[in-house]
Order: sequence, then structure tokens, then C-alpha cells
Amino acid sequence: MTSNVTMQGVNSLGYVRGKILTSLDVEDLVLMSINTNKLPFLDSGVYFLVTAPDVYQSDTLNISEGFCYDFCGWHFSSALEQNASGMWNTVTKYNAKTARYLKFAYVGDPSLCSSACVF
Repeated sequence: MTSNVTMQGVNSLGYVRGKILTSLDVEDLVLMSINTNKLPFLDSGVYFLVTAPDVYQSDTLNISEGFCYDFCGWHFSSALEQNASGMWNTVTKYNAKTARYLKFAYVGDPSLCSSACVF
């Protein structure tokens, strides 16, 4: 089996969620890019949120936990459904016939890490 990877687009969001992101922020930022038509929604797509050198990711909002300390990056998927106005939303209870999956990953800047995550 042969597969190709093609980059379909890039979107720069700035610091719309600040400089410490939770995992929910990561998912919301990817959805924001799709729902504002900055990136297409693709069933086979994988979306990467790559952050600036001064942005941390931690669900405790503590920069001494999370990125560089507990992980170097991560990936996840969420079930989505499109509402009547065409916006994609995450759902906890979904219809298997209409649900689609958003696959996304967080990639932090390794320059933040003194010894971890530097490859």
C-alpha cells in the first residue's frame, strides 16, 4: 500500500487563546480554523497545531506541567457533527451515520524545553 501526504493549507491564529493552552483550546483552535473556512474539513485529514516558542500547553494552566515535562506532543480525535448553519461541533452522543471524525495533534516548540523534547 502506498500513501501520500499533502499539505492542504496553513492558518495563523495569533494568540487568540493566550500563551497557555489547554487540550480543549487546541481542539477549539483547529475547529475555529475549519469553521471560518481558513482550512477545509477533510475526513482523511490530520490537523496539526504548531505553536510559537512562547506558547505552552497544560491542562492545569501551570507551565511547570504539561509540555516539556509530561509530554512533547500528542494526538487525539473527536466526533463531530455539522449543524444546520454548516458549523462543525464536537458531540458526546452522536449518530454513527452522520458523525465524522476530526483528527488533530499538538506540536509545541522544543526550544522551550531545556533537555526534554529536543531531538
